[in-house]
Amino acid sequence: MLTRVGEIRGRLATGAGYGGHGGGNIPKPTQEPAHVNETWSIELPLTEKYVDYLGHVTAAAHLTLLEEAHAHWLASVVDEPEPAFVLVRVELDYERELLLADAPVTVRVEPVELTRSTVTVQEVMASARGPHTRARVVLVRWDRAARRSMPFGEGERRRIDVQMRRPPAG
Repeated sequence: MLTRVGEIRGRLATGAGYGGHGGGNIPKPTQEPAHVNETWSIELPLTEKYVDYLGHVTAAAHLTLLEEAHAHWLASVVDEPEPAFVLVRVELDYERELLLADAPVTVRVEPVELTRSTVTVQEVMASARGPHTRARVVLVRWDRAARRSMPFGEGERRRIDVQMRRPPAG
C-alpha cells in the first residue's frame, strides 16, 4: 500500500478511510528525537468510529493508528511532508483491550533494522493503563516516478541510525 501523510490527512479531515478522526486536527508528534536516549512518539485521539459492538477499539483501527504514527515518523526522518513508502509487513500482538475511555493513546516508533531501502520499526501503542498493542513493521522507501523501491539518502540514514542508538556508518 502506497501511503502519503497528505493522504492520511485528507482521510482524517473528511472522516473517511483510516477510521477517520474528523475535524481535520492533525496530531503533532510529542517528540522529535534530538538525543540518542529519546524515542519518537505521537499522541493520537480515539473516536467512536473505532469502536465495535463489543465496546472495544477494533483490530482495523489499531492498524489505522499504527499506520498514522509511522507515516508521521517517516515524514520526520526523511524531512518531507509527504514521503512515499510501502508497508510490506506487519506483525501485531494485542496485549490489552483498548477502549474509547483509554483515549488518547501514544504510539512510540523505534527503528530496529535498516537496509538499503527498508526500515523495520517496533511500535508500541499505549494509554495511561499501559501497553495495548505491540507491532513490528517493515516499510520500504518508494520512488513515485520509477514505481519501485529507492534507497534512503545519506541524511535519512544518519537520522535513522541515531534513533537506532548506534553510530552512523562511514
